[in-house]
Order: sequence, then C-alpha cells, then structure tokens
Amino acid sequence: MRQNLSARALRDEVGPPAFVENEVPAQFENPSIGWESGSDKARILAAVFRGQAASRKDLVDLLSLRSSSVSELVSDLLRSQLLAETADRRTRRGRPSLVLIGNSHRIAVLVFTVTSQAMHATVLNLLGQTIAHEACELRPDCTNEIISATIELLSQRTVARLKSNTKLVGARFSLPGLVNTVAATWVFSTRWPLMRRLDLREVMQKWDVPVSACRNLDAELHARLARDKRLSSRTMLFHWGYGIGVASTSEGQVRFSGTEGFGEVGHWRWTDEGAECRCGRRGCLETTSALWSLGPALLGEKFDPAASEESIARIFREMDLLEFPSIQIALRNVVLTLANLCRVGFPRTVVMSGPFVANAKLWIAFREAFLREGILLDLPGPDLIADERSRELEMLGAAGPLLSTGLERLLGRPSD
Repeated sequence: MRQNLSARALRDEVGPPAFVENEVPAQFENPSIGWESGSDKARILAAVFRGQAASRKDLVDLLSLRSSSVSELVSDLLRSQLLAETADRRTRRGRPSLVLIGNSHRIAVLVFTVTSQAMHATVLNLLGQTIAHEACELRPDCTNEIISATIELLSQRTVARLKSNTKLVGARFSLPGLVNTVAATWVFSTRWPLMRRLDLREVMQKWDVPVSACRNLDAELHARLARDKRLSSRTMLFHWGYGIGVASTSEGQVRFSGTEGFGEVGHWRWTDEGAECRCGRRGCLETTSALWSLGPALLGEKFDPAASEESIARIFREMDLLEFPSIQIALRNVVLTLANLCRVGFPRTVVMSGPFVANAKLWIAFREAFLREGILLDLPGPDLIADERSRELEMLGAAGPLLSTGLERLLGRPSD
C-alpha cells in the first residue's frame, strides 16, 4: 500500500492571510455562499469583506442602520470571530481609530476532487480561497481499502494546517463516475474499477463533521450558473477529457443525480465488440474517445495518466490532432453522442470542456461536423462554447453549500 500512497510527490499550498482588508477575490461573489440573505448581520459582514466599510461609522452610513444596531451586531460578529477590530496604524495624531477586518479563515470546508489518476484534498476558507492542498496519485488497480487510506492520509495532512480558531464545517467529495449523493457513496469510477460502493461517511467518521458527495460536473455547472448569468436556463456541460460525462440543468437548476446515476454517456455502447472498457463491457464510447484510451497513441511516452487535463491541453494546443485516424473516429463518435443528447434535452447552450477542445483545429472541425449533423428537421441547434474544465469552479460549487450553512450557523440563523 505504501507504494500506492507515495507514488508521486504531493504538492501543498499555503493560503492567503486569514484577515482580509480592502481586497476581496472574485470567489466572494459566488452566490452559492449566502451573503445576501437579508440579515443585517450578513450585510455588515459582506460590506467589511468587500472593502465597502472599515469602521462602525462606515457601516451606519452605507447600510442606513442605527449606530446602536450596528454596534450590537458588530459586537456579535467580533464574539463569533468572523470580524476582528484593530487599531488603524495610519492614524498619526490622537487616539488611533479602530478598523474592522474580516476573518476569512473562521470556517473552512475540506473538498476532495479527482484529476486524472490523482486524488486531491483542498481546504477552502470562507472566501473560497485555498488554505491547504495535498494530492496523491493512485494506480488504476487501487481498491476500497487503499483509496480509504489515501483519503485519511490527505485529511490528516490538510486539516493539521488549520489555525486553532478555524472551524471545519464539513467535508465534500466532488467525484467522477457514479455517485449516490443521498448516501454519500462513491459507487464506481473507471479510474479505479476495483473500487466499488465506497461509503464516504464511514471513511470520514473519525472527523465528526458533515460529509456529503456530488458529481464533479454537477458541482462545476452549479458554480458556472452562479457566476455567468449569460448561461441559459437550459444549459448542458459536456466534458470530453480523461473520461466523458455530462451535466445539465432543468429550469435553471442543476439536475443532481441523487441515488441514481446521471450523465454517464462515456459508457454508451456503440458496438457489441470493440475494445474492453474499464467498466468491464465492450464498445463503450470512452474506449474510442476518452483521454485514458487515446492518450498513449497520441502522446506515446509523453502521456502521463496522472497529469492534469490542463497540462495535456497545453500539449494538445501545439499538435495537429486531426492527422491521427483515432481522433477522426473519436470526433465522429462524440459529435453523434452530443447530437443525440440534444435530441433528448434540447439545451439552448452547450459548454464543451476538456483538453481536446483546446485544440483550435479540432474545435473548428467539431463545430462544423455538429452543424452538418443537425438536431431534428430545421430546429436550431444550441450555442456551442468551448472552455477548459475549471477545477476552481468545481471546488467552489462543491464547497458553497457547506460554507453557506456554516456561515448561517455562526450568524445565528437556521439553515434554509
């Protein structure tokens, strides 16, 4: 087991300072975290974090609240350690004025994600910033026991770096493959085909925090919808990368998988024959079109199954992928898959992500082939958008609900 757990040197990152003054990253605006719930206490906290107010007087003027109310609410936020108050060092004469600053490290969420053959554990603070990060490569033959031990190891290494006043409010698994989100069970993933029905709450029981799970594409699409208002109420996220999968919305809400699987189009079978898939069947789409099956032929010895899709995309951008016969087959199969999906859900927008669409010539060929294929009769097809898969958005989409719940509890309001 040691060989599996230490197969690749693991990267860690030290996050931003806990107290943030006058500069707030874009993650703060993620609506999945409930800053704008209407509570005066939440409005005060948001104003301080956004740099709109640095004193009690600023808050009175900005929010049109009585000074006594602001004083009482700020005192509550100071006691809960969501805010801190310090002397303004810029004051040159007389008694220094007091400055309010936000404690972004007051609560944190542990998020587990997967990149190619590597498991990542990242601790995110209240602003969605990384406090700590560890990763470990796992060979394809890993079992439940090895993956469980890896999760425990990554948890220990990341949580150990939390400050004493940081409260871990939950652990969230954002995973590829089949995920039972109700029971927090990782049912199956082609990355580790020997792993079956891993009970994530049982794996994490010693940490005594809420544990939940979601599909990675669902989490990413949730964050994309929250951040980009241009996306329509019928949006599909189609990922063509290490694996192939899809997430979609219904009336503007992500269709979460619940107890059943959803979006495993990579295992749509095209033939009774063909290569054997990691799922144990033959003729699946991934056997002709996924990065795990095409990578060795396209990149030879340069193909690293543990490399991130972002690094593979950088290589693909410089290649003439269309010269490979295997890419021509993959292109045709993925085009037909997407067209068939559009005949079922009729999305208005399709976001295509992954390293393949990072290649300009391949993306042009894909769009042209999809246009020729059409949807049905003379019905217009969806808008196609090419984008890299965003690990940042996936983590924010996964962590947002837990951060929101943790913040609501600290603010003294019941969770919705």
